Amino acid sequence: MNKEKTKIISSKKDYHNLVVGIGEILAQGKKFAFQKVNSVLTATYWQIGKQIVEFQQGGKRRAEYGEEIIKQLSTDLTKQFG
Repeated sequence: MNKEKTKIISSKKDYHNLVVGIGEILAQGKKFAFQKVNSVLTATYWQIGKQIVEFQQGGKRRAEYGEEIIKQLSTDLTKQFG
């Protein structure tokens, strides 16, 4: 093989490695972003649940039956946030 053909083949291998490397970086970034979003959503939903329980209990040790408040919250929050 002449030097020019070897250079082109080497260049294609280098380019392939570049594509693979960038793909791995993108995949890692995407995975990290999903993990962070999941963590934030979990904390958010926990805080929402805590507020609902505290509201329903009204300082008491146990909450009264709260199905109506959940229905109303669902209606109001759906209007506001979809």
